[in-house]
Amino acid sequence: MNYNNVTLAAGVWTNLNTLGGITTGNAMFVKNLGIVRVRIMQSATQPTGVVGDVLTSLSLPYAHKDIAAGGDDVWVMATHACEIVYAEVV
Repeated sequence: MNYNNVTLAAGVWTNLNTLGGITTGNAMFVKNLGIVRVRIMQSATQPTGVVGDVLTSLSLPYAHKDIAAGGDDVWVMATHACEIVYAEVV
């Protein structure tokens, strides 16, 4: 896998497919490297508000999510600036 590191700005939805050049619908791996809450969801358009699953490592050394193939773009938003790692799974 070719891992991409990115620092998320607080309160800004970021499209990981666009950022990493990953084709919509391809499987993906996303890992939160900190303890900050990161919202993650699949959507054809930019989400609005506080929606999606929470990806946090408050009780674990790290938190990750496997995104299955066949869905919409993967969007993430952090409550505070934080770093994540993501990759296309082939």
